[in-house]
Amino acid sequence: MRLIDYIQEREQWGKLWFSKTEALEHLGCSKISLKQSITSLTQKKRLAPIRGDFVVIVPLNYKSWGITPADWFIDPLMKSLELPYYISTLTAGQYHGAAHQKPQQFQVVTNQYLRDIRYERIKIRFLQNNKATRVPTQRIQVQTGYAILATPEATAFDLCKFYAASGYWSNIGTVLLELLEEVDS
Repeated sequence: MRLIDYIQEREQWGKLWFSKTEALEHLGCSKISLKQSITSLTQKKRLAPIRGDFVVIVPLNYKSWGITPADWFIDPLMKSLELPYYISTLTAGQYHGAAHQKPQQFQVVTNQYLRDIRYERIKIRFLQNNKATRVPTQRIQVQTGYAILATPEATAFDLCKFYAASGYWSNIGTVLLELLEEVDS
């Protein structure tokens, strides 16, 4: 089986990602030939190697972007990194209907320091909270499965905690006013 056949098969099942290790096992090819195939398909904007072993499959309707929206692959990415996470701050505010505009970056909280990811049109900003596993969250449905989102109350708290990442106080005030409709005091 060729790599292109493998990614088309995964696309049919709605799984727009894979690990290089998993592909090696499935395809039975050498690391060098897999690397060459990934490089070739990356240049054609069909694949996006995001971090380490994790590769995103880019559907044809997102080829001009060169990547899918971050919420489509954040859950499998964090599972592959074996880290807890939740979508928070301005990005969570948007999901809760409390943002006037789409945030410039996709903001995720996890319990370890991670470098931000910049790839084509997306930027994933990782914020660190050692108590990330204790924060109240909810599971939401996204295009390719599920993701974990901070509750409105946790979002309000994180907006204040990560005020620099949230656009400072004037921006936070605007989002908090709209978020109040969702918050259960």
